[in-house]
Amino acid sequence: MNSNRTVIAFALAALAGACSPAAQHAEAPSVAVNAIEIVRPAAVEQTLSALGTVRAGTTATLTSKVVGNVTEVRVHEGDHVRRGEIVAIIDARDIAAQLSQAMAASHEVDGAAGAARAARDAAAANARLATVTYERYKTLRERNSVSAQEFDEVEARYLAANAERERASKALDQSEAGRQLAAANIAGASAALSWSRIASPIDGVVTARWIDPGAQAAPGVPLLAIESVNDGRVEASVDEDHIPSIRQGQAVAIDTRAGAGVATGHVAHIAPSPDSATRSYLVKIALPPDTPLKSGMSVTVRFPIGQRDGISIPRTALIERGELHEVWVADVSDVARLRYVTPGVVFGDRIEILTGIAPGDRVITNAGQPLADGARITLRGRS
Repeated sequence: MNSNRTVIAFALAALAGACSPAAQHAEAPSVAVNAIEIVRPAAVEQTLSALGTVRAGTTATLTSKVVGNVTEVRVHEGDHVRRGEIVAIIDARDIAAQLSQAMAASHEVDGAAGAARAARDAAAANARLATVTYERYKTLRERNSVSAQEFDEVEARYLAANAERERASKALDQSEAGRQLAAANIAGASAALSWSRIASPIDGVVTARWIDPGAQAAPGVPLLAIESVNDGRVEASVDEDHIPSIRQGQAVAIDTRAGAGVATGHVAHIAPSPDSATRSYLVKIALPPDTPLKSGMSVTVRFPIGQRDGISIPRTALIERGELHEVWVADVSDVARLRYVTPGVVFGDRIEILTGIAPGDRVITNAGQPLADGARITLRGRS
């Protein structure tokens, strides 16, 4: 009987030892993590958040300047195009025929103008001779060296030659006017022919296509929309009370609505006056050329407006599970503990923590692998 009691006592003692914290720590797995940061008080940036929309720096809506059937559309939505690239072609056979007629008419006018110029030159030469003869006979008449009839004949030839010169000059002027008209007709037909080939005015991406081969194009009817891709901007409305804190050229963080930081922009323009209905100012933020943001996206713009005392951790340390926010910390015994925290503002690659951790806590910022509460922690690279 006594021996049974002794066995039971030993069993209870062993079970108690196994359940003790020391035993648990001894049996807990050891996990090596990549980085641990000691939380220290620091200045936390205060930011003003405003909703914004990504806009293309340049949007071109392509229309036709001529009426005709579309024979070819070379691009689709999402295609990238270069400036000057032909994206659509309109049937231009009628315009080509008009150009041929205008060129034929120009050749005829050129021939007529050449003949008129030769006639004008001949008439001018005849008029000069008649003038010299008239002046000589006029002197002889004053000396009674020629008869009146001879002088009258010379004067008549003089008047006729000058009249012919004027007529030839006017005929040449009319021919030159005809040449100018023919040249204008050629230029107009050539321009219309070039308009039948629709080219992109910018480097960009096709965002809309409203036309297909076989449809009729006409002035004012949109064919395609193209947006530039390297000069995007964000447009955000900022309440007039906060406008004094925003300045031209200021760097701002731009996050997607999901909260992932994706870009840093710079304030490019602040509207000089507010919207009369909302009393807010339109602020335009220039985006970097390599931004992944696309036109039409909704984003959150965070304007820095000052600093205050607080604590922050790297954003990589924060774990989001639905509405819950968690961080792993290493306690004084180098054991992983899960803490629920309340995040504050985001600034750059860090995030403010309002509750859940305190200065002196050691936050695991890069575990490198899943953790379990109670796991023993070692810092990778240290013994």
